Amino acid sequence: MSFIKIKSAISIVFLFIFFTLPTKAQERIINYDVEIQIEHSGLIQVTEKIKVQCLGEKIQHGIKRILPLYREDKYGTDIKIDYNLKTVLKDNHNENYFTDKDRNNWYIYIGNKNVTLDSGVYEYQIVYTIPYQIGFFEQYDELYWNVTGNEWDFPIQNTSCKIILPNTNDRFNNAHCYTGIKGSKESQCDYFIDKNTITFKSQFLNQGEGFTVAAAFPKNIVIAPEKELEAISFFNSIKHYFWTLLFALGTLLFYFLNWKKNGKDLRKKTPIPEFRPPFNWSPAILSYVLEGKTSQKSFMASMINLAIKKKIKINSKTESGIFVNSEKYEIEVLNRESYDLSIEETIILEKTKGKEKIIVDKQNTSTFQKMNNNWDLKVREQINLTDYYISNRKLSFNGFLLFILSSLTYVWLVAKGETNNIFYLGLIILGSFCYYFISLKNLSTPSKILVYGFGFFIYFFSFGVLIMTIPFLKSYQIAIIGLVFICYVIYAFSIGKYTNLGNEAQERIKGFKMYLETAEKNSLQALNPPKLTPQLFEELLPYAIALGIEDIWGKNFVTVLEQAQYEPNWYKGDKPFAISNFSPTFNSSLNNSSQTQSSSSSSGSSWSSGSSGSGSSGG
Repeated sequence: MSFIKIKSAISIVFLFIFFTLPTKAQERIINYDVEIQIEHSGLIQVTEKIKVQCLGEKIQHGIKRILPLYREDKYGTDIKIDYNLKTVLKDNHNENYFTDKDRNNWYIYIGNKNVTLDSGVYEYQIVYTIPYQIGFFEQYDELYWNVTGNEWDFPIQNTSCKIILPNTNDRFNNAHCYTGIKGSKESQCDYFIDKNTITFKSQFLNQGEGFTVAAAFPKNIVIAPEKELEAISFFNSIKHYFWTLLFALGTLLFYFLNWKKNGKDLRKKTPIPEFRPPFNWSPAILSYVLEGKTSQKSFMASMINLAIKKKIKINSKTESGIFVNSEKYEIEVLNRESYDLSIEETIILEKTKGKEKIIVDKQNTSTFQKMNNNWDLKVREQINLTDYYISNRKLSFNGFLLFILSSLTYVWLVAKGETNNIFYLGLIILGSFCYYFISLKNLSTPSKILVYGFGFFIYFFSFGVLIMTIPFLKSYQIAIIGLVFICYVIYAFSIGKYTNLGNEAQERIKGFKMYLETAEKNSLQALNPPKLTPQLFEELLPYAIALGIEDIWGKNFVTVLEQAQYEPNWYKGDKPFAISNFSPTFNSSLNNSSQTQSSSSSSGSSWSSGSSGSGSSGG
């Protein structure tokens, strides 16, 4: 051997020693050796031997092995992995351990939390079995296995993985191995085959890097899964979409059928114009039945009706302001006889007792509040809205409970992990019981208090859990829940239903309103409408105000009033009378003078219409 060759050999030896000696001692996995025994049934037994260098830094009581809870099959579907842990050893002796899991991973914590390890070398051994890990393809079968995982906090010096087929006569067809971070295509590894055994080896892996192997072998060495398992695998590939479809269609079908049974109105007839107020109702009653609530506008209509009937006079005076002028209104009492007044108009007149003139401003707030409160009460006393409209509020409330319950069930079904299975299932079961009892009609009062109290707690808590869980769902799943909620809102607004009496009232009021809106149109002439006169304008003006169409009603009479040089004797002001100016300013003054009551008089149960070799590391 020449001197040059000897020198080169010595240099290589020194370089090898230099680069393999660590500059500073650190915790690491010295050897990570795995043996996988494939059984004829398809079950695999995995034995992991992990030799670690402990320095009391990250390894204090033991180690933590992280294993995935799901893997992808050939359809790209996540298949749950069921681990059966057989043995946990440290230096060939049984060792304390416990397991835990989250949505994606299964954790084996090995060690005693009360025992701190001395610095040194320890070898841990884990043995577990898993079914259904073999991939079955047309030309071959394959085991694709992430040997080390990618979650270790320290480097791995040497790694090996030995895979053994069931019989000594069995042989492997092909193999691949991958190293590096998750998804890496690098192959800093090699393998060799010896009869029914294939051994993969890889050297240094950095923190966060892993080692994945794929070994192919002929078909029929391992029994292919039964058709039932294939069906299960296929269902697993579509189950999230199946649950999504079932959740959406099931909930929407419930809402639709419930609406059809309890909320769908009778077929509406085309309104026919009426020239007189239906049922001889007052303006306030007409508005109350149409809208399902009282309003400040209908209170003003009652006030103006009093003026037109010469019980009061409305005086107006323009006051100059810094930027704009304003109207100051005064109510002047003329006649307290009530023989031709409606009940609610009578109560307004009674509340003026002892006062001949009342300024409509905040100084008389108390007077107008009492006036408005009593007027509101008398309107409601005359009409029982349930004779005209069934709100079905309980059905609307139950619909919201169903939305929470079905959404929670949907989230539970599509959730990938099982950490909260018992928790979610408990909420769903309790919520279902509460929903059943809340839906009952003949509960006693004590039972109602108990059921509604407990149900409120369960559903309030469930709704909070649902809101907190939504960010962890996929975009389309969140969108579906949002869509179902929108459908609930539509359901809630349409579940109310008119009675036969309510339908008749609606048709007639709308027919009367149609006339008020089209009084001057030629299309009405065939129906012999009353002649347009100043007297007709005054008589029906309160109704137009109560129905919110006073401007249209006024425009119908522009020519008639101009020709008659109309000056109302129930109103006196600095400017010529114009309903388009008078109505908003007088309404604003009334509203300000009874500001506290304005919210009260707008309350009530308003209603709606009732219609409407391709693998990678870490794989």
